[in-house]
Amino acid sequence: MKINEKKLFVGFLNNLVDEEELVISDFKTKKLLSGEDIRKVCMKGDVIHICLSESISVRREKKKSKG
Repeated sequence: MKINEKKLFVGFLNNLVDEEELVISDFKTKKLLSGEDIRKVCMKGDVIHICLSESISVRREKKKSKG
């Protein structure tokens, strides 16, 4: 995929993030991360990165301390 195509794709994904319509799931556990868990989609070099919000790590720490 060309860089300019990736940039368009990143923009499209960020629009979905803004609308909370992007869902990422863990293939093994089937755990879903909703759009509110995704902070932004960006490019680092020629690689697309999906950055998660800090709230996920905070929630995981709370679960660990309870369990």
